[in-house]
Amino acid sequence: MTKWLSMAILGALMAGGTLMGADANAGREIGQRLLSESRSAREQASAAVMQLRRGNDLSGLEERTAALERHAEAIRGLLNELEGTAVLNARQQETLATAKTAAETLHIMLNNKKNMLEGSDSKSSRNSARQFARAVETRAQMLERLVLQMGL
Repeated sequence: MTKWLSMAILGALMAGGTLMGADANAGREIGQRLLSESRSAREQASAAVMQLRRGNDLSGLEERTAALERHAEAIRGLLNELEGTAVLNARQQETLATAKTAAETLHIMLNNKKNMLEGSDSKSSRNSARQFARAVETRAQMLERLVLQMGL
């Protein structure tokens, strides 16, 4: 009887360890995708800043904005996926909440930037758009740092 009980306990512990390992691996994989999306968003925002700094050539800016929006949506989706699948400790949950807030801010900023770009091609409009692009770049860097802090 004790042999069966010992084997049952051992089996339960092994199964639990396997499941927790699967959760950790899922979190790691999502974390890597988040890191990649955050870096891509930062690079796109940086390229938009440079393009707006150069002057009148705004060709391709709409494509960059669309790419940034896709990255922002992917980041939001991955953060929600991470929250639903990974087992996180208290520090990681706190960092995840901060990252979700930063992702929402990024989403709002991109909507504002898009509306601004649709306005006019004046120098002041370009300067404002460049400032927004810098702010988007900063938020993307913040998300990148937060994902690294989670230690997934």
